[in-house]
Amino acid sequence: MKEIAPPAHISDKTIGEISYKKPLIRGECESSSFSNRMMIAAMVGAIALIAIHASSYASPNTACLNLMSEKELSAWLANHQYVEHLDLSWTGISWLPENIGKLSNLKSLKLSRLSISELPSTMEKLTNLTHLDLSSTKISEVPEFIGQLTNLRDLNLGGLLISELPSTMGKLTNLTSLNLSNTEIRELPDVFGGLRKLVNLDLSGTEISQFPEVLKKLTNLTHLDLSKTKILELPEFIGQLKNLRDLNLGGLLISELPSTMGKLANLVSLNLSNTKIRELPEVFGGLRKLMNLDLSGTEISQFPEVLGKLIYLQSLNLSHTLIEDLPEVVGEMKRLLILNLSSTKISKFPEALVRLPFLQKLNLSNTLIETLPETIGKWVYLTDLDLSSTKLTKLPNALVKLVKLQSLDVSKTQISELPDALKELKSLDAVNLWKTPFFEVYPSGDKLTLEQTNFIAKHHSEIEQIYQTKRPTGNWTWIGEGVSKAGYTHPDLSGYLVKIPIKEKAYRNDTDNDVLTHYIRIQQIKKMSKFFDFKHIVIPKTTLVKSPSGPYVVEEKFDFIPETEAYQLESIHKIIEELYKFLKITRVCDVSLMLVHNAGVLQGTQNDPKIGVFDFDCRY
Repeated sequence: MKEIAPPAHISDKTIGEISYKKPLIRGECESSSFSNRMMIAAMVGAIALIAIHASSYASPNTACLNLMSEKELSAWLANHQYVEHLDLSWTGISWLPENIGKLSNLKSLKLSRLSISELPSTMEKLTNLTHLDLSSTKISEVPEFIGQLTNLRDLNLGGLLISELPSTMGKLTNLTSLNLSNTEIRELPDVFGGLRKLVNLDLSGTEISQFPEVLKKLTNLTHLDLSKTKILELPEFIGQLKNLRDLNLGGLLISELPSTMGKLANLVSLNLSNTKIRELPEVFGGLRKLMNLDLSGTEISQFPEVLGKLIYLQSLNLSHTLIEDLPEVVGEMKRLLILNLSSTKISKFPEALVRLPFLQKLNLSNTLIETLPETIGKWVYLTDLDLSSTKLTKLPNALVKLVKLQSLDVSKTQISELPDALKELKSLDAVNLWKTPFFEVYPSGDKLTLEQTNFIAKHHSEIEQIYQTKRPTGNWTWIGEGVSKAGYTHPDLSGYLVKIPIKEKAYRNDTDNDVLTHYIRIQQIKKMSKFFDFKHIVIPKTTLVKSPSGPYVVEEKFDFIPETEAYQLESIHKIIEELYKFLKITRVCDVSLMLVHNAGVLQGTQNDPKIGVFDFDCRY
C-alpha cells in the first residue's frame, strides 16, 4: 500500500475532520473487494481518513480496513481511541458497539441516515462531544443520558420518530444549535428555558400547534424556524426575541401578525410564504434591517405601502399573490436586488420597476404582461430575467443595454423573432425559447443529393427490413444505439448513416415520433446556432424520409480526432468556451467533449477546430 504522509504540523491533538471524497490513500484501497460497494466504501473512507490524521502511522493497515460488519468496526475503535471526529453517516451500520464510549477525545459524531434504533449507554462517557448528528435514524426515544453530554453545542435530531424530549435536555446549557425538524414533537418542556445560549432552533415540520411560551426565555435566539407547523396564532411576546435575525413562518395558517413584530429590529430575513396573511401592519416599518422578505403564496392583494420604509430590503418575493399592480413607492426601494412577481395578476408592466437601478434578478413569469418598455435598458446590473408564460410577442431592442444579462427565459410566449441586439450580449449564456414561435417554426431539413436519392430507392426494401427487424441486413452495419434510435451505415452511403427508431427501447409514447422529434430538434438547434453565430459548432446535415413502416433520418456522419489529440490543440480552450455557451443557450445536455460523447473535434479541422454535435434528445 502506498501511503501519503500527514503534514508535519498535524499531531494527536490536532486531528481534523476530512471528507472521504478527497482520498489520501492510493494503491490497494482502490482495488479492494469492498471498493465497489458504495455504503461500505463511504464508511471505510470516512474512518480511514480519520486514521491517517492520527498518531498510529506505525500501523498503516488501519488506513484501509475491510470493515464489513459492526464487529470489525468495534475492533477498529478499540485500537483508535484518539479519534476526535467520526462520521459514519450513510453507511450500513445498524447498531453501535459498546466500546464507542471509550472514545474519550471524541468531539464530533455523525450518525445520520443509519439504521440504528438506539444508542449504547456507554455514550454517556463521551463528555467532550460538542457536535452530535442523529438525524434520519430509526431512534424513537432520546435517552436520558443525553443530559450528561454537557459540552454539546450542536445537536441534530431532525427526522427522528420522537414525540417528546427528556427533561435532562435542560442540562445542555452550552447548546447553541438544536434541530428538531420533521419530528413528532408537540410541545417543548419547561426545562428548555435553561438553554440560554441557544442561537439556532429548527422546529419546522413538527406537530407543535401553539407557539412555545418557553421560547420567550431564549433571548439569544437569532435563527428560528417554525415553518410547516400547526401554529395558528403568534403571541405578543414574540417581540421579546429582539436578537432574531432569521424567522421562518412559512406555511403557517396564521392570518395576522402581532403589533409587537415591529420590535424585532434586528430581523434580516422573514419568511411568511403560504400563510393566510392579507396585509402587513404599519409596525412593519420598524424592521429597518430587513433584507429578505418572502410573501409568496399569501392572500395579499395590494402592494403593502409600508414596504417603502424598508430601506435595506434586497430580496422581495410576491409570487402567487393577488397583486394586480405596483405603486410608485416601489421605485424608492433603491437597494432591491431580487424581485419575484411571478404568477401574480399584473397585466401591465409596472413603470416603477425601471427606477430600481441595482436590480439583478426579476421574475415576471406567468403574468399577463404583453409588452416591455425600452426603458428596461436602465437595468445595467440585471443578470436574470424570467418572462416565461407571459403574453409577450416581441422583445425590445433595449436588451442590448443589459450588459450583465446571463439568463433570459421567454419560453411559452408568442415571441417569433429575436432582436439582433441579443447576440451582442457577451455575458448571456442561457436562453430558454422552448415552445415559442421562434423555436417551433424551423427551417426544412437538408435535401438529399441525387446520389443519395438513388441509393434510397435502390435499398428501400433493405431499409424496410431493418425498420421491422431492428437488425442489419446485406452490407448494412449496425454502429450503435441510444434510448430511442439505432444507427446503421452502408458502404455505398459514404459519410452518412440512417437512424431508425427502436420500439422496445423507446421512452416516449409514440416511438416513430422519436425520430421525428430528433429531426425537428436538429432544425431548431441549427436556427439558434445560426442566430447566435457559433462559428466553431457544426450540426449534421439531416433529412427526414417517410416510408411505409414510418419515418427515419438520413444524417451526416461525423469523424472525430482522438480526445488526447484534441486537448493538445492550441485554441481548444477557446473552442470549449464556445461549446459551453452553445450548450447553455440551446439547453442541450448529455454532451461530453472529453469522452467524445455526442460531440468531438472534427477530423481535418485541426488548424481551425470545429466541434461536431450530433445528438439533441437530451434537453434540460
